[in-house]
Amino acid sequence: MNPIAAEASWRAVPWLSTPALSETGSTAVRMAESDASKSRDWSEVAADDGAFRTAAAATRFDGEQEAQALHSIMDGDSRTPCRTACIALGKESTLTSMRAIWEPWRAQSHSELAGWSCAPARRTCPSTSSACMQYTCNLVADPASASPARAEAVNQVVSDLDAEHLRPTGIEQRLIAGVQPACMGLFTLLQNLRPPPDA
Repeated sequence: MNPIAAEASWRAVPWLSTPALSETGSTAVRMAESDASKSRDWSEVAADDGAFRTAAAATRFDGEQEAQALHSIMDGDSRTPCRTACIALGKESTLTSMRAIWEPWRAQSHSELAGWSCAPARRTCPSTSSACMQYTCNLVADPASASPARAEAVNQVVSDLDAEHLRPTGIEQRLIAGVQPACMGLFTLLQNLRPPPDA
């Protein structure tokens, strides 16, 4: 479609005929044309890749954070954006098969102890016979706990494939931002994730 016809098509739709929207439409057409006329050569792509790799290498691999992000994508707050992206790309069946790969890791995280949960309680201190605060502490299981084995397995995939973009924190950020192809990175990560030690 030529730019003049595109410009006219925006104005022909009654609810898009407001000046702000029709101007936005013509700007979009101009931007699309200018983007189409630009081409990138391999040196530009390599420079961008080098900049990404340098920035990624400067970021320390935080195993706990990566393990928690993977849990969030598969079973937590980011599960919905992940499922939405997979459905939009027609990859819901692939997500189902990836859940089978995730299940041993999920079961392992439920059985691990995350640490102590402490709650304050007013009691009478035996040494002074006066009221004081004491803490009752219990070991608790946390399904999102950062399994060292899970973090190590994720790090192994990222290192083996030389693929910093497969870090779960980055995948999660992209999924939340609506970048649907990020689910393909999740699939690659999970397909290359070795089984947990106890599986």
